[in-house]
Amino acid sequence: MPYTPLAFAYKLAYLMLQVYWFVFRPQVYGVKCLIEFEGRILMIRNTYGDMRWTFPGGGYKRGESAETAAAREVREEVGIALTSLSPIGEYTSTDGYKRDTVKCYAAEASTPGFEIERNEIYEAAWFPWENLPPALASDAERVIELYRTGRK
Repeated sequence: MPYTPLAFAYKLAYLMLQVYWFVFRPQVYGVKCLIEFEGRILMIRNTYGDMRWTFPGGGYKRGESAETAAAREVREEVGIALTSLSPIGEYTSTDGYKRDTVKCYAAEASTPGFEIERNEIYEAAWFPWENLPPALASDAERVIELYRTGRK
């Protein structure tokens, strides 16, 4: 799938952000959302970064709650309007030269339909729990662990 000019801009902006993170080591806050439908989970690959499989998510906007940010990011990235989110925990990461605190949520989709935002999302797919893709991002592994730990 060829990159659009805007997707290329996302990739370039991400590289510039990495330089900023390396120099300043900022504290940032984000969200991730694990979405299930009939025993499968929706995973994405971004157009930027290492393109490993992860979950929809991103940063907070000023004055926005984590739950609102998670619902907004899911709607923007995969076109799914979630009506209910359940908190599953949070983790802190120093990957990518920043101090990132990520609040994680789980939600049920009402249908398997989704529509990706092509400039930011390269690919999305539903995966059965027993057949997750081999190239998982470390943040995806953390979200899955939080989810599984909370469901015991």
